[in-house]
Amino acid sequence: MVEVYGKLAYFAKKNGKDIIVYDEQEFGEEYDRADYPFELDRELAYTAMQNGKYFIVYQGKKYSEEYDSLNRIRSLNGKVAFITREGSKGFVMYGGKKVSKEYDTNLYKIQNLEIIGGKVMYVVEEKRTEGIGGESVGVGSRYHVFSENEKVGVYDYIFAPSTTSAELIDINGQLAFRAQQGDKWVVVYGGKKAAEYDDIDHLTSVAGKLAFTARVGSKDEGKTFIVMEK
Repeated sequence: MVEVYGKLAYFAKKNGKDIIVYDEQEFGEEYDRADYPFELDRELAYTAMQNGKYFIVYQGKKYSEEYDSLNRIRSLNGKVAFITREGSKGFVMYGGKKVSKEYDTNLYKIQNLEIIGGKVMYVVEEKRTEGIGGESVGVGSRYHVFSENEKVGVYDYIFAPSTTSAELIDINGQLAFRAQQGDKWVVVYGGKKAAEYDDIDHLTSVAGKLAFTARVGSKDEGKTFIVMEK
């Protein structure tokens, strides 16, 4: 369920089909599937699927090109950003333009997307492999953070706790996130490393200031405390 210009929008099933319900009206019955309602220029928009292809519907009409997938949809000032795929190539679209390079989905996965400071921020997981016994074996991943086509940094781990997507926070139009480098966790804020501890969690914004919990020492014997930007 989401709010669209002050009214509730959600998806439901009717006659075996996924549809959108908004302001007591039903939308998307003409498609094979309709889901993910969101607000665009104070009106309802949503994703739809027809014949295996996904696209955005706005004002009752097809608003985007057709793709093999659509994920992490965000909108700002009448422009829509999303992660998509065509065949084995994944990429990011914003305002009808491709704002990332194309990634081979066998080797890379675009994990998250947010619009921060008017730019699209996203994380790309690089799945690393090594040749062992004549076979290619997975040896973990590393995570590349981007502001559109500009790389912010590369990290060993960047998942938010208990989730499967990276945590990108908007604080006064600047990107903040937590990431692991070696055996330490860091906070990156405004393009710079702002803190480093043995563990960092609960990254958030309080009255426009960065705040998080941090731990010094081991999980069993260390000290945990709150850190807040002055």
